Amino acid sequence: MTPGEQMTLTAVAQAFCSARGLSFSRAAGHGAFKATFRVLHSDGRILALKVYLPGAVTQRAVREIEALTELSKTAHPSLPSFLALVGHDHGGTRYVISAEEFLGGGSLGERLARDGLCDRQEVVDLAVQVASALAEVAGAGLVHRDIKPDNLVFRDDGTIVLVDFGLVRNLALHSLTQTWLAQGPGTPLYAAAEQLNNDKHLIDWRTDQFSLGVSLAFAAYGHHPYEHPGDNADVVVGRVAAREQPAPDFLGWTASVGLAPLVQMVQPWTASRYRRPADLIAAWAAV
Repeated sequence: MTPGEQMTLTAVAQAFCSARGLSFSRAAGHGAFKATFRVLHSDGRILALKVYLPGAVTQRAVREIEALTELSKTAHPSLPSFLALVGHDHGGTRYVISAEEFLGGGSLGERLARDGLCDRQEVVDLAVQVASALAEVAGAGLVHRDIKPDNLVFRDDGTIVLVDFGLVRNLALHSLTQTWLAQGPGTPLYAAAEQLNNDKHLIDWRTDQFSLGVSLAFAAYGHHPYEHPGDNADVVVGRVAAREQPAPDFLGWTASVGLAPLVQMVQPWTASRYRRPADLIAAWAAV
């Protein structure tokens, strides 16, 4: 997104707030096709207002909005609350604007960069919360496909929330990813082998399970489960894509700290991971 587009979307957000009785606070970030703003509702709620560039509400964006709308019905504490989707005319152009709760506690990635690794109990708590959220996501027939520390964000009360459903896949609908592509969507360092190899027939909630396992490993261990001494990120991703086994150092560490569920979560084949979300939740609850 260009600086000019950012300025335009800021003006749109400010005008929308003025027309709807909201108080514009500040910009809160932007991506390639949308900008997010912190705004205040008259009832005291803090909202995240997302303004999309004209023409940016693609089929994939529509699926994200549909997924958030469906998941909001669960009122799960570790899933974002999606509030509204509206159109707004500004300067002769029609803009699409969505509103959801604003999460002000920062991401897990930011927390790790600031405070260092999580302790054992923190990781267990995070695992139980996000695994429970994944049960709702899987129950809706959805796969997030981009779980990573930057997409795990804290509320002010410390609850962790899974955000950014921009790559969500609805398993009941036709895939938007071309079969001939060598690699499917997602962040490679956190992606499972079936994503990296674009094995679409193998992608289900266990793909998210793998990415959560990698995220938790980075949070507590500081390294990727498949990382050998001296490996760079490209080599690690290649090990996952080739369906090698997790690194011996990682296996030794999980045994020493009593975090065995991580090992099963990051197995190279989906059939070797936890079969149901309930099984994953139970494994972490028993740690």
